[in-house]
Amino acid sequence: RQVPFSEAIKLLECEQTERAINVDSSYFTQYEANSNAFDDSLKQQEIITLDNKAFNRNEKEFTKILRAMNSSKIFTAQQHETISRLINACNLGTLPQNVIKSIIKAIGNAKDLQEAFSIAELLIPEKYLLTAKELAAKQEGSKHVILSCYLKKEGL
Repeated sequence: RQVPFSEAIKLLECEQTERAINVDSSYFTQYEANSNAFDDSLKQQEIITLDNKAFNRNEKEFTKILRAMNSSKIFTAQQHETISRLINACNLGTLPQNVIKSIIKAIGNAKDLQEAFSIAELLIPEKYLLTAKELAAKQEGSKHVILSCYLKKEGL
């Protein structure tokens, strides 16, 4: 059953002299499942963020160019990864408007998608190419377990 923290802490309270118990492998399996569930919730948050993002004219234009690049066969796998990260950065809103504006202006003179990609790659600092998960970790700090418990009935 779910209980408020103030009630749960009383259930978990023990004396300093109380003997520690050994945990079995199920604890680590549950811990891993909880850690993965937390990571999945960050991914879900990224999906929600992407659905709610409204683009201005420059963002729409840049995203359109990036999608054309992404569907092109002329780029390497590594370049496609960079293009995906650029699309993600646009969707997350991590690219400053002045950066997008300068890219759109510079790309206007590009003779093809490859040159447009090279221009965009040069003008966008790596710090703006973070995923939602990386961005959350950077803003909130690394993921740390602050409370983990293992309950075992007495006498078992």
